[in-house]
Amino acid sequence: MNDMVVEVDYHHRVIRNLLGIRLSNLAFRSRVAGIGRSFDPPNTTGEIQTFGPFYEGVYDGVVVSLNKRLSNRFLVGANYTYAKATDNSRGIGATPTDNFIGIAPVVVEPCAAGNPGCTQQTNANGSFISRNGNFVAAAGTFVNGPDLDKGPSSLALDHIFQVNGLVDLPWQFQISGIFRAQSGFHFSRFDALSRDPDGNGNFNGVDFTAGRNAFTAPAFVNLDLRFSKQFDLGERVKLQVLFELFNAFNRKNPASVQNREDVATEPFNSITQVLPGREGQVGIRVSF
Repeated sequence: MNDMVVEVDYHHRVIRNLLGIRLSNLAFRSRVAGIGRSFDPPNTTGEIQTFGPFYEGVYDGVVVSLNKRLSNRFLVGANYTYAKATDNSRGIGATPTDNFIGIAPVVVEPCAAGNPGCTQQTNANGSFISRNGNFVAAAGTFVNGPDLDKGPSSLALDHIFQVNGLVDLPWQFQISGIFRAQSGFHFSRFDALSRDPDGNGNFNGVDFTAGRNAFTAPAFVNLDLRFSKQFDLGERVKLQVLFELFNAFNRKNPASVQNREDVATEPFNSITQVLPGREGQVGIRVSF
């Protein structure tokens, strides 16, 4: 139409060589019960923390937008975004739940103390579950440990809807606003069992059996408003008086949620911290 534009965009992005850190010499055998934390060369006495392109991700998004230019004393812009983003990175400063990347070597699980006559498990002919609960991949197979953290991206939101508009009233009054509603942020459930799937001795608290970022916090809804009146002070000077209102609904939008299931006083996924409530401010702007 003469004063309106509708647009639909599709975005697909494959992210390779995403940078991050991991323990590059943590031995595969560390995950097996009875062996303990050990390291491969060149440093068999301690860990080597390496920064490199160990991670990857995929983003797909559809954006539908509508924009009506200022005519008949009002303008409107609106857009909706649906996004699906996955990656296997826990962030620049965090090591993965499983640090090992490479071909699984042959390992043999030692017998537990006090049970010397046990049948020793080995991955020579297939994978097995060690008695500490860790999965041990079959020898000769490629293991990409960071994929244990593969899940929704921490930075992505599934749904975002936003509308902004302005109404130009007589006597140089204006009312404008931005309304935004979006899905809650993704988060991981806390692993109360403190499992350590790669045997590095670090319990990062992510319940990888449920999946990293497998849960979604409550939705975010917000409305910001502005009321303004302009005064012409001569030909070259203009004075504008503003009253702005943020979070006009005074909604308790979540800043953090309970990610543990073993806290009786705070149910899982309940809001533990909120973003600022309703706020207002008055301003004066002089243009010359």
